[in-house]
Formats: sequence, C-alpha cells, structure tokens
Amino acid sequence: MVLSLAAGWNAGAARDQVRRATSRRASLAACRGEGADPAGGEGPWHDLPVAHTSNQRVWLRLARLPAPEGRAGRELAALGQRLAVALHAEQHEHQLRERATRDSLTGLLNRFGLVEAVDQLVQAQAATPFAVVYMDLDGFKEINDAYGHEVGDCVLREVAARLRNCIGPRALAMARPGGDEFVFVLPADAQAALRAHIESVMQAVRVPYSVPPRLLPLAASLGMAQYPSHGTSRDELLKHADLAMYTAKGAGRNVLVEFEPALAAEQAGRLALRHDLRHALAGQQMFVVFQPRVRSNDRQIASVEALLRWRHPDKGLVSPDTFIALAEESGFIIELGLWVLRQALQQFAAWRADPQAPVRHLSVNLSPVQLADPAFPEALHALMQEFDIRPGELELEITEGALIQDVDAAVTRLAALRAHGVAIALDDFGVGYSAMRYLNRLPFDTLKIDKSFVFAFGIERPALAIATAIVALAKALDKRVVAEGVETPMQADLLQGLGVNELQGYLYGKPQTAAELGRLWGGGDGVMV
Repeated sequence: MVLSLAAGWNAGAARDQVRRATSRRASLAACRGEGADPAGGEGPWHDLPVAHTSNQRVWLRLARLPAPEGRAGRELAALGQRLAVALHAEQHEHQLRERATRDSLTGLLNRFGLVEAVDQLVQAQAATPFAVVYMDLDGFKEINDAYGHEVGDCVLREVAARLRNCIGPRALAMARPGGDEFVFVLPADAQAALRAHIESVMQAVRVPYSVPPRLLPLAASLGMAQYPSHGTSRDELLKHADLAMYTAKGAGRNVLVEFEPALAAEQAGRLALRHDLRHALAGQQMFVVFQPRVRSNDRQIASVEALLRWRHPDKGLVSPDTFIALAEESGFIIELGLWVLRQALQQFAAWRADPQAPVRHLSVNLSPVQLADPAFPEALHALMQEFDIRPGELELEITEGALIQDVDAAVTRLAALRAHGVAIALDDFGVGYSAMRYLNRLPFDTLKIDKSFVFAFGIERPALAIATAIVALAKALDKRVVAEGVETPMQADLLQGLGVNELQGYLYGKPQTAAELGRLWGGGDGVMV
C-alpha cells in the first residue's frame, strides 16, 4: 500500500497518515502489490527508518530491501519525505499548543490553559463537583523589590514545585495565570478530603524559602468557589474564586475564604468606592485633621498626629480603615500619601511661625506601600526642603506588622528615611508580631502603645503588666514611648507613672481641623488637662 499526502493536506490528515503508517508498518511488498501482509507471514524482515523527529520515529518493515534506483526505492524515499513533513508538522503544532497553554516559568498551565481546563470540566457529561482555588502569595512584591526578580522567579518555581508535590496526583488542573497568582482545581465530591488537601497546600507554602544566608517567610491567601453551588460556568467559577481570594487578603491574609453570594455585593460596593476614591482629591473631598499629643509630666501639647479623612458626597465620612485599604490595593496610596504629607507639613510650617502655637513636632502615618516605593525617600526629602523641616521635627509612624515580612529590607528603607532627619515610630506596638529578635535591629525612635492595652486598664489584669513591659523594653533600648487611646485621668496617671513620654487620646482632644486646634491654644499656654 502506498501512502501519499495530497496537495491540500492538513495537519489532522497528516497525523492520520502517520498513525496508519506506524501501526500497519507498510511493507514494500504491499507497495508493489506483491505477496501477503508481511506482519502475518514468516521470513526475515528488515526495519528501515524513514522519518523521525526529536520524540517520534517511523520505520517500514520490509520483506526485502528495494534497489535504491528502482521504482520501489523512489516510492519509499517519497513516502519518507512526506512522513517527515507530517511528523514535523505534528510536533510543531504540539509545541505551539504547549507555548500557548503553558507558563514558561513554572511549567504549569497559563491563563489560557486554565480557561480551557475549567471549560472541559464544566462541559463534561455527568460532571462531578469540583473546586477552583485561587492562591495569591502574600508579600511577594516586597520580595521582588528587596531581592530582585531573579529571586522572585525562584520563589514562583518553588511554589509550583510544592503544589505538584502536594496535590499533583489529585489535582484536575494547576495553573499560574500570572504574577504571583496560582490556581488549582480539585475534586469536591468529598468535602473533608478537599479541605485537607487545601490545608496541606497552605502548610507547604508556609515553609520559608532559603536565600542564603536568609530564610524568606512565605504565606498565601486563598479563595475557593465550588461547582455547581458557586457557579455553573467557567467565568462564574473563576470570578468567584478570585473574589474570595481578595476577601482573604483583606481579612488578614494567610487564610482560606470560600465564596458566598454576599461577597459579590460587598465587592461591587468596594469597586464603586474605589472608583470614587480616585476622584476624591480632585473633588476636594479629602482633608487632614490633627490630634494633639501632650507631655505626660505637664500635660502640655508637644506634638500632633496628622490623620486623613474622606467626606464622600453621598456616603458622608468614610472610615479610614476602609478607604486606606482601598488606596493600598489600587496603588493610589502613593499619590494620596504624598498629598497628606504636603498638607501636614505646610500646616506645621505655619504653626512653627506662630509664637502662640505650641506644636514642635509632627507625626504622619506611613503606609507599607509607601515604604516599599523606591521613589519615596527623595519625594519626602523634596517636601522637607520645600517647607524647611529640620531634623527631628517630622516623625513617620508605621505598624510593626508591616516590617516583619522582610526585616532586612525594612532596616535599609527606614535607615534611608532617618538619614533625612526623620524620626520613626512603631505604631500599635504590642499587637501582632512584637518579635524581640528583630526589634533591636530596626532603626526607630519611638514605641506607641496600642490603645487596646490602655482601654483595658482596670478591666483586664494583663493589660497593665504588658504596658509596663513595653515601657521597660523601650527604656532599655533608649526609645521614647507614646500611649494612644487615653480617655480618663486614671489612665493618664498610670501611664505617667510607668514613664510614658507622651499621651494621646480623646482626653486631650479628638482629631480636629487646624482651625479648631488653634482655638484650643489661642488663649495661651497649651495646657490640656
């Protein structure tokens, strides 16, 4: 039998010819019409390779070798050429498909491959329940910024390897759609087994990654949507799993959140609010207020903390906890933070020029996103020069939890800020990490005792003991201490007795505009209570 490829052949037809050629092992006798099928006969056979690629080979089993110059030899050579073209076309198509559906960095499916895989699962007849799990690495941007993209790529490959080792045989699909996001699909016919597999993934990811001489802590936020209860189409399942993952990041990270319908409504509200936030500055909806801080020994105003407020035209005052998180998610916090600094420094310069104003120091909150921005130190320095801010007059507050992800990078960034004469305060100290092993490495000047401890004085016995320990620690490190949330004279007296330097809270004034603060000391000495 002579196999030939017509002029209008396509890759599919070529593959069929290749399969027929390799399965039937066409013989020269069949080409010439002589004798029976050699596969069923007897005698010595000659296996002659006629075409091959890097991973396939086709040969003919011949009853006898043809003369190279004869008709059978020419037909054999022509057949080999056609088979070679067909094989290479098939290999090229396979390579193109792999490139189109595989992530080149990790070898997992890419976004296109993921979409195709979930489509197939949804469209399968008698589809069994399955779960789509979105996983986003927490703090990956900081790793990239601190160690470079080469280390970041190594981390991504390592996470992919851990996924394979953990759930490879069980997973229906594993993908890296892009960035630091991973997606895996698991059977959901047994809920206990499903959650056990997800927990094993979380535990595997949490193992620190070694970048000698350091160990980088890793963690991930996960969101899950199940078929068919959370969606019956590919778009619904991917969207809902993604939404649940972002909810997990907002809930404190390093957790799993399962989709529920209320999340969709909440997300719609957040998206609308984030859109409005982009226009809030231009719409003059943002303003800065100041809360006084007093010296504990004489209760006179020593400094103020600048705080941002948003008065939405329809919703009224929006909680800072809400809109600051939205600004950080969108990256708008970079622009917003510099605007706050400009407003606060401008007002501080005016106070400094007023002999009646007792404010000698200004404190401004710093977002972890701002701290990680390479351009921030120079932008800050330019503002300080513009308003002639002297060393020690400006203090930047940052929560200790924002520094624990990468202490080495935090040390470098904080040191760069202090080089410009900026003081650093660790805000909300005592809540969250409070790891003593890194505290002596961080370049900071002030510890702020969290208001939750101050509020608990007289209510919870450990609260005063913790506050006492924090003050003793600060004094041992030669740091200043500020207590926030002071609302009663009893709390103020206790904190003064512990050796706290400054007190802040509603006892001494709520956050208020500069004009309102001016009326407080307009009569004279700045004594609050």
